[in-house]
Amino acid sequence: MYYQCGKGEVNPEGWKWNYLNHKFEFLIPNKFDTISDFHEGELRLVGKGGRYGFLDTLGELKIPISLDRVIPYYWNNWSLVEKNKMYAFFDIHTGDNPLKEEYENVYPSRLPFTWVQKNRKWGAIYSNGKIKFPFIYNSLIQFDSSGRSIVQKGKHFGMIDSSYRTIVPFKFERIFEFSDGLALIQREKKFGFINWKGEEIIEAKYITATSFTNGSALVDNGLWIERIDTSGDSTISSFNPPILIVFLLIFVLIAFIVLKK
Repeated sequence: MYYQCGKGEVNPEGWKWNYLNHKFEFLIPNKFDTISDFHEGELRLVGKGGRYGFLDTLGELKIPISLDRVIPYYWNNWSLVEKNKMYAFFDIHTGDNPLKEEYENVYPSRLPFTWVQKNRKWGAIYSNGKIKFPFIYNSLIQFDSSGRSIVQKGKHFGMIDSSYRTIVPFKFERIFEFSDGLALIQREKKFGFINWKGEEIIEAKYITATSFTNGSALVDNGLWIERIDTSGDSTISSFNPPILIVFLLIFVLIAFIVLKK
């Protein structure tokens, strides 16, 4: 049994966090700014001076205070750690790096596989380190609970599913996150909306647009700014301010010419 003591309690160790054993002897000789809760069989996360490490059940540092950031219990009961702008997975029971790899970036996942970045390209790996998706993608936008992902290959965006099938062709300049069942896309410098199958539900004909929120989105067709619903029907229209200014300038110019005559 271990007891945690720290600020606000009787602790002569410079008011730092520490642990006492059943004899009320200090278990940890070092002084840490933070210590995570004790869990049987797991290492404890400790912090000092803005850096982090892991402590074993005997109070010894299993991983030195050298990590820049730690996300506990991230994937497979592993912690995701960052050091010198590189990411790795650490087993919270042993302190080992189970994949023996470091990555430039890691994308969150609760699936048996997760996105990781190596050599500035994204791919997906299983928890045993085997590659699920090759490292060929420039960026990724979304990774949902079904494993569907918005990814960029070369200059174009498309979508793949968890079986590595292309469900949306790589023909869009941008695909934004889905909202209300539709995703804002850019094709040939115009904006529209697609569904999960990649079908263009609302044609890419707008100069600019916003994603859907609570069933509506704002779109600009150059002359009017409209609020549309998910079927593309307009609910509210208003004159485009830049176009209005242009018309006013033309009117003033014509009026000036007429009056000058």
